[in-house]
Amino acid sequence: MTASFLDQLHQIAKQFFALPIDEKQKYARTAGDMEGYGNDPVLSEGQTLDWTDRLFLTLNPEDQIKIRFWSENPENFRETLNEYTRNLAVMDELLSSSSNPWRSR
Repeated sequence: MTASFLDQLHQIAKQFFALPIDEKQKYARTAGDMEGYGNDPVLSEGQTLDWTDRLFLTLNPEDQIKIRFWSENPENFRETLNEYTRNLAVMDELLSSSSNPWRSR
């Protein structure tokens, strides 16, 4: 992945989080689901709360992607995320290849 593509991905994410709350809520996580927009769920009574917004998306495997959480705004959000997913798959293939000199033997 090129540095310029990663910069583009970063900008898309910043644009999403800069959207009005009602726009982001269209992709809100549902009860009992980790995926979607929102805050971290409270899992235990003594948990330190972090009120930072999150957008948790499954990228792989493809049959587990929940496209309803992939924002349509900014305009090229989905397209950029698809490209990122394809790039990750290529990297995974290269890193797990038997010809990879850094692969554990």
